[in-house]
Amino acid sequence: MAKLTEDTVRVFETQYDNNTVPVSAGAKIFLGAVVGCASTGYGHEFTAGDIVVGFAQDSVDNTNGSDGDIKVNVKAVGKIVLELDGITQASIGSGVYITEDNTFSLTEENAAGYLGKIIRLEDETHAVVAFDYLHLPELTLATTNTTEG
Repeated sequence: MAKLTEDTVRVFETQYDNNTVPVSAGAKIFLGAVVGCASTGYGHEFTAGDIVVGFAQDSVDNTNGSDGDIKVNVKAVGKIVLELDGITQASIGSGVYITEDNTFSLTEENAAGYLGKIIRLEDETHAVVAFDYLHLPELTLATTNTTEG
């Protein structure tokens, strides 16, 4: 999987909790991207060292704006279907890790952070992953990659 270059519609199982995040100056966030916040508190496409705040529910372009000129709506809690390599039925309960806005893995090695955990397989390459960036503070830090709550 590679970094997003266009909008990607994500299939969410439930409508749950959402959040709105002000966007960094110069940032363009695609629909479906994992959104992160750096120490400034402004959102952009996730990179290593960020705090994960959710999945973008719309595409926003602040490439010509200042910090906070626009906001992005994010899905902060729920279950999402993600493409993952190497999954089997034994992967249920396994942690899912992130390296950039559209790259997910079952291994912690070289990962920027913990994303959520597998709760069900859809097929041999797609799994339902539960995530919570509002209610479980230990999951909001991208560097926390051992918690599988």
